[in-house]
Amino acid sequence: MPALTITLALTGAQPTVVQLSALATTFETRDAIQSALDQSASHVGGGTVTLSAGTFLLPGVTASGLPGVLRVGSNTVLQGADEGGAAPTVLKLTGPLAADVTGIIRTDSGTTNPDGSIVSTHDVIIKDLMIDGNKASTGLTHQVDGFYCGPNPNTSEDHDSNITLQNVTVQNCSRYGFDPHALTTNLTFQSCTAINNTDGFTLDGCGTDGVSNGARLLDCVATGNVRNGFNITTGTSNLLMSGVIATNNGQTGIVVQTGNNEIRDWTDNITISGGVIGGNGANGIRVTQAEQITIQNVNFQGQLTVPLIELAGVRPDVNAGASGFAAKIIGCTINGTEALTLNNGLSVKNYLQTFETATTDDDRWITTTGVSFGQTTASTAVTAIGANLT
Repeated sequence: MPALTITLALTGAQPTVVQLSALATTFETRDAIQSALDQSASHVGGGTVTLSAGTFLLPGVTASGLPGVLRVGSNTVLQGADEGGAAPTVLKLTGPLAADVTGIIRTDSGTTNPDGSIVSTHDVIIKDLMIDGNKASTGLTHQVDGFYCGPNPNTSEDHDSNITLQNVTVQNCSRYGFDPHALTTNLTFQSCTAINNTDGFTLDGCGTDGVSNGARLLDCVATGNVRNGFNITTGTSNLLMSGVIATNNGQTGIVVQTGNNEIRDWTDNITISGGVIGGNGANGIRVTQAEQITIQNVNFQGQLTVPLIELAGVRPDVNAGASGFAAKIIGCTINGTEALTLNNGLSVKNYLQTFETATTDDDRWITTTGVSFGQTTASTAVTAIGANLT
């Protein structure tokens, strides 16, 4: 078996290669990769860290004691060996774990600068890798995320930006496969795959208004995850999901939601265009507490046993004026030929927000309004199934 190597190419300098010993411990492997990443992040103009084909075994902690295992700083490319589109470079977690792992790979964000501001990360590319949480061996006592970016939740208004993942597969993580957070902007996942995690992709509060500030999921696949394929939540905004595939997940293929347990800005301006959804344990797409959702030209596959699209508690953006809308369903099909219609595959209803408490004193009823199907606003036809539409 060829030796594992780490190649560091700093901008303006000759590449250097580190060859790992066949007897290297998981800690030595981690430290060698992290050293290259740190040199790239601290170098003017950054650099590229390339991992050879093969399996790199990693421990469940960083060298610095900060969250995660490997931390990628600004102006850095981390890439595996690109061999015909496959990802023969594998980063595999080993146990036992002493704590949760918030990102086998994560951006180097969340620490505090001397002036009290929170460190954020920008201009990162990660590509041609497989990240394996190895939950059969690391267990379920501690939670593992494959990829994480952004400062820790609720710690900062600063955010990561210009983060791109290409041809990255995350599998066998006990929590989330891909878990970007904290208003990460200009975020792109292209041709990435999530397999056998709890949720495949969870976008938590990512994206803001503006052409260059949104998020994109392009030709990504979520299959065989325990819960949801894609979970778009907590005020995520300005997201395009194009050509995604969500199949054979335990619950819903794609969830778009804000969260039942709090009042905050709603998840909004989400477009799901094209792609294939089928074989999931619950709905194909479920939308709750969200606004300006467009679902177009999606092909739903499999037997119609539950609503393929469920809309509950959606409404127009109150700040959008006449241009505001809650949801548009356009050109979707079942098994490629049968049209998805109000009475065939689509459920629209109101939503009771309970805040996940035993008391009903703070419950609030959210009436669905502003849903259109095709080019026609659905009012009379859908009122019969419990929603108040305009």
